Amino acid sequence: AEIDTALADFAEQRIELHAAPAEALCTLCAQHGLSAYDAAYLWVAAELKATLATFDHKLAVAAQRHLGAAP
Repeated sequence: AEIDTALADFAEQRIELHAAPAEALCTLCAQHGLSAYDAAYLWVAAELKATLATFDHKLAVAAQRHLGAAP
């Protein structure tokens, strides 16, 4: 029953995929010393004009510089 509820909840989610351009990720990696994985999160946050929440200090500093968000 819990599994059925969880699957039903998951099916109701509106998930959108955002393909980050490789060149943009490489630029973010070089500018902020990030991994491609972290750069992808930063790119999506910028594209969506969203706040990036993280416990990762390096990513938080990059977000502050790139998005103007507080670390």
